[in-house]
Parts: sequence; C-alpha cells; structure tokens
Amino acid sequence: MFVWRKEIDRLDIPANHVLRLYRSLNVIQVALPGLSAQEATVYLGAFKQEKGILIAAIFHFQADRKLVFYLYQDGSVGKKEATRVLEEGIVFAESMGFMLSDMDYQLLSSDEQEALWESLPLRLGAAEPAAAATGTVPPVTRTEPPKPDRSSESSKVSSGTSPQLAERCRSLVENYGRFLASF
Repeated sequence: MFVWRKEIDRLDIPANHVLRLYRSLNVIQVALPGLSAQEATVYLGAFKQEKGILIAAIFHFQADRKLVFYLYQDGSVGKKEATRVLEEGIVFAESMGFMLSDMDYQLLSSDEQEALWESLPLRLGAAEPAAAATGTVPPVTRTEPPKPDRSSESSKVSSGTSPQLAERCRSLVENYGRFLASF
C-alpha cells in the first residue's frame, strides 16, 4: 500500500540513483484532501538508497506546480521485493485512471539519464525557480535509442539471446491488456 507523505515536497536524488521510472501518458483530474482539484500527471519510480530501494508514486499537480508524494508503506525494500512493490505502484496509479509508460530510464546512457532527470519536475520540486520566474518551461529533449535491426529481432526473442527485448515485449503485451481492459 502507498501512503501520502505530506512532509515531502521534493526529491533530492541524483540521476544515477534512479533505477526505474514510469510516467503517465494521460492527465487526470485529481482531488486530494486539502488541495484543490486539478489536472495531474503521475510518475512512478524506484530510487536507490543506503538502506535499499525506495518506490514512490509522485503526482505533479499542474496548475499549482506542486508535487505530492506517495511512498510504499514499509519504506525502502530489497531488490527481490522491489519488482513486486513497483507492480503494486503501477496498479495504484492505474486504479486512479492513469496509463503508465516505462520511460526506459535504465537503458539510457549516463549523460542521457542526467539530461532527462534534470528536465523533469521531480528532482528539486515542481516549481523550478527559472521556469516560475519567467513563466516559461525549458524544452524537454529526449534522444531516441538506436533502432534495432528488425531482420534478426524475431530470432532473438525465440532463441532467448535478448532477455531485455523479450521482457519489453512481455511488458508491452501486459500493459496493452490493461489499456484495453479500462474501456
């Protein structure tokens, strides 16, 4: 179960401590006690800490430029438990109507990870000083990973030589089923 941690308003985590990162594909109207109802996106992340892995669902309220943090109730977890808790976080966000997409953060180079992490509202809080003062939001750029050679892709999946590709295919099928089930 994920619990709202009102005392947390930002993540002070370096880019190299982000293990996994999901982002909602859609914007949903969210109302929480004490906050005005407004459109929000959600991020779900796994973050490396001294005592294990922290799993957090972070809502970005767009009008107020505020972050709301829901953390796993037991705090940090071990590697074996992290996958299960991350899946529980996906269910938590999807139960509110969000459709999550894996940002494939772990597949990016360290420079790309740093650039992406710096472009998100999560690291230092939603109201970044430069953007808030000027009223503009810096552009977000993301380098697309190189396209795989499609001619040998099917043989890699069937022969088991590319476990990452097989896992991504399984994840795609699983998430597509969730998407269709929401109608």
